[in-house]
Amino acid sequence: MVAEIEAGQQICEMLGYNLDPEVKSAPVGWGHITCGGTVANLESVCLARNLKFYPLALRNAVKDFGPMSFIGDTFVVETCRGPKKLFKDLSKWELLNLKVDTVLEIPDRLSVKHGISSKFLQETMKKYGIQSVGLGPLERQYDIDQPIQYMLCSTRHYSWPKSGGE
Repeated sequence: MVAEIEAGQQICEMLGYNLDPEVKSAPVGWGHITCGGTVANLESVCLARNLKFYPLALRNAVKDFGPMSFIGDTFVVETCRGPKKLFKDLSKWELLNLKVDTVLEIPDRLSVKHGISSKFLQETMKKYGIQSVGLGPLERQYDIDQPIQYMLCSTRHYSWPKSGGE
């Protein structure tokens, strides 16, 4: 594990990424090493799924009497079409189509604007996140009746069919 962290930091340094957590003007770079392309592709599919469903899971924590309901009337995000709306009022389509940057900024925005610690958010999302709840229950709850579609490059690395179970 230490070797992976050190190698990741060395790669980040070589590519010019920020490694100092005290520098607030840029995110801290990090690296992750896999044993090969197949594992990397499988992990990328899981990460993309987790990112896409994060807003739905967070919505469950924010709505009604959830542990984060106290932000419901004040937490605003920009929709993919531009206008800003209360997070709790976003439609299923708007939640699933938030820009990647918008989703990735949520934890920092919750910390700065609402004083929500990363520890509290992590503990809360353990209960609501797709990794705990599962894909099926979230799809049923939000009436998602069509499976996720993944786009692959035309070179179609041999590991992609493996990740789809072919």
